[in-house]
Amino acid sequence: MNRTTVKRYNIMDGNQMKKRIVSLLLAISVFMVMLPPISYAASENDLINKLKQTTSENIVKTYYEDFDSDGQNELFAFTGKIYPQDEFSPSMFLGDIWFVSGNDIYKINDSVTGGGFVMSGQYEPQILSCGDRLFLQANRMWGNGQILTRLYSVEGNSAEAVNFAGYLTKEDDNYIVYTSTYDCNIKKGDFDKGLYSGGGRSYKKYWCYYDEANNTFKEYSGTEITEDQFKLFDGAENILSLVNGKIYNILYRANGIININILKDTGTEYYELSNILVGYDDSSVWTIDDQHSDAPSDYRSLTYGGIYLANGCGCDADYPEFNSPNADNKADGKQDEETNTNQSHIGHRFQIERDCWPVLNNILWSVGVIRGIELKYIIKIIYMQTKHRLHTGTAIIWK
Repeated sequence: MNRTTVKRYNIMDGNQMKKRIVSLLLAISVFMVMLPPISYAASENDLINKLKQTTSENIVKTYYEDFDSDGQNELFAFTGKIYPQDEFSPSMFLGDIWFVSGNDIYKINDSVTGGGFVMSGQYEPQILSCGDRLFLQANRMWGNGQILTRLYSVEGNSAEAVNFAGYLTKEDDNYIVYTSTYDCNIKKGDFDKGLYSGGGRSYKKYWCYYDEANNTFKEYSGTEITEDQFKLFDGAENILSLVNGKIYNILYRANGIININILKDTGTEYYELSNILVGYDDSSVWTIDDQHSDAPSDYRSLTYGGIYLANGCGCDADYPEFNSPNADNKADGKQDEETNTNQSHIGHRFQIERDCWPVLNNILWSVGVIRGIELKYIIKIIYMQTKHRLHTGTAIIWK
């Protein structure tokens, strides 16, 4: 007898079908909301045209790169005017800096934008590679000729910037900041009161590193150590015999550098300030004499005077713990609180001096060096620099 197999099908009614469709649409909607926003992968011309629709200023320079390694390029643009190089000055840019991406566009309004960026020679803008990130390095010339670096980066589809207190350069895998300060001498009475009266320009280099995990630069900051701690190193006594004056403080850095700052009584109304640059390893110390041999040409064969600050780069501080080179004879590292309090005055004073040079100096530079500048740019430079110095000085005074 033949058997017939009967297949059964479940057929949903209209209401069940509607419920299923609604549930599916809701699931798709939730999934789409959870997805990251899709950015428009714009070409360089797309971003330039986007900028042209936003500003009528002349676009003089653009930098189109994937700065944050997200697979999409961004654009930094200089708008304004470039003044050609002459016998007094390199080619200089006066204007504004813009950030442009597929999703956003805005002017970077900060205290140093608005003029004075060097556009020729070794200090012209360049792309700096750090880890998997790219930075736009722009270098600004101040009225006394010092170069100050500003790094622009991209983070989360927005532009960020880091200010340095000097010129940043990469030497092998090391980052050096070359600074200029007026700190070779100081009036005795002012020194005791913590007042500024420094004079005599000195050139020094500070050291920093790139923290890839946090996408930021950190300084090899100086932790103050005692003379007894310094003496734990082999060769310390020979170095201390070179001190011509009184040791002001000793700064220990994690990159193998120790700075001995010296205060000398000249027999006049001024103290003379100087330093000894020292290298160290796990057991020994030695002097480093040619600290400017690898510097940019403008900084070579210059004075070694002045004193080192614990933080001189201008970026985030990173203080090391002192590692004793002799485990059997460790110094306790306890600092005299009153001494540290008094010594902090001079650090504040020179920090203020470094960041708050007289505005008049920059006015003379603006008028005398870059001739033919429109009046609006001179006013803008004075305003922005004055605002920057007052803000920076106040922040340092009350820190």
